[in-house]
Amino acid sequence: MNNKLRYFKKNIFALKNIFVGFFFFFLSLNLFAQNLDLRTCGLSCESGNIDILQVYLSDGDGNPLPPDFCNSLGPRPDVFISIVYKTNTNSDVHNTRLFGDLVIGETTTFLNYFIGRLDAAKNDQKKIVLTGNPITWSCGQQVKISNPLISWTTNASVDLSTSYSCGSYPSAQCQFSDDFIVNTPFSVDFDYVVCTTDGVATVTAFSKLEGAIADYTFFWNFGSGSNPTTSTSPNPAFIIVGDRTVAMTVTDSEGGFSSISKFIIRPAEINI
Repeated sequence: MNNKLRYFKKNIFALKNIFVGFFFFFLSLNLFAQNLDLRTCGLSCESGNIDILQVYLSDGDGNPLPPDFCNSLGPRPDVFISIVYKTNTNSDVHNTRLFGDLVIGETTTFLNYFIGRLDAAKNDQKKIVLTGNPITWSCGQQVKISNPLISWTTNASVDLSTSYSCGSYPSAQCQFSDDFIVNTPFSVDFDYVVCTTDGVATVTAFSKLEGAIADYTFFWNFGSGSNPTTSTSPNPAFIIVGDRTVAMTVTDSEGGFSSISKFIIRPAEINI
């Protein structure tokens, strides 16, 4: 009787091990499917269905980060990536995925984001926000998505949100794109010196940038009564007739912009 009991327990233990083995085997297949990089599948992906117009850092609702984000000392929102796009058809697509190498500063991570249904945007541009976990980004770091691939299906009844294979996305329903340079706020600041001679107060300002993508354009507002009142020079000189707020806005080559303002006090002339 004891031998039969030991035999029974032994078989139960063996069946349990087989069941656990199959469970982890199928679990590993599912995890692999979720992380399969379609860029390695040899697909030609020559479709031009989606036109990416702009990629920028935003809050969770897709609002661009404010121009003074990097200069503000107040609480900051979580940071996400938003994409503005148009399509060349009036039909929605489904199971949309974005693959790429997300580069933030010197760190590169694999990006596999399931968008799901992508609304048609032939007549009006639309926006998607890559929600989920916010990205870790510091002012001054460049952000881009390298070697991006967008894939989708026209069949709405298929669900590829958790499992898919190389054959799930035909070459007619995917496209490679140029790198997406992500518009980011960047750090701006300026120093200045003021010298009053013969009753004339001349200010010379010196701009400082961190994280902007060359080439840059500058716009200064010195306020009414100054001479001149505005400038596009990176290091302008101007005359003030009284205390005033001076503002500098810098726009980089990708359309990102940041601004800062400082209150300048006109010093009295010192006679020796």
